[in-house]
Amino acid sequence: MAERVKAGDKFPNTELRIHDGEKVNPVKTHDLLNGKLTVVFGVPGAFTPTCTNSHCPSYVRLSKDLKAKGVDQVVCVSVNDAFVMRHWGEFLKATEHVTFAGDGNGELARALGLVKDLTSAGMGLRCFRFAAIVQPDLSVKYVTVDEKEYGSTSADSIIAHL
Repeated sequence: MAERVKAGDKFPNTELRIHDGEKVNPVKTHDLLNGKLTVVFGVPGAFTPTCTNSHCPSYVRLSKDLKAKGVDQVVCVSVNDAFVMRHWGEFLKATEHVTFAGDGNGELARALGLVKDLTSAGMGLRCFRFAAIVQPDLSVKYVTVDEKEYGSTSADSIIAHL
């Protein structure tokens, strides 16, 4: 597994899959992020309680504030397939504010050094809850990981680092 991502690193270039409402599109992270100030946040799983009730909704609720701070896009990633991510975004009524990207094979989670083993909970290998500010040149300006409790990765917390 890769060393854990830190501020100053170049964001890794892996393939994600995004369902646009009609079909699944593979996209390289560098193509998705290049030239845009982006907040990327990762969750252990779509439809899980904290992710659904708190984490993702914080980015929807503060989407105007993020835009006012210069954020061009917000991307949510999870070790789920693109179909699940699309339906989760629709369930949350969030697809106008957040791009939901599936990291189905965990390639991005591995490249970021953020694989979380949840096999004891029947969830397999997932991603730690994280949030990163990625500069238009693909460098990581700021990154935080919630090792146990949700908090530092919320939109409320990220805004302070923009």
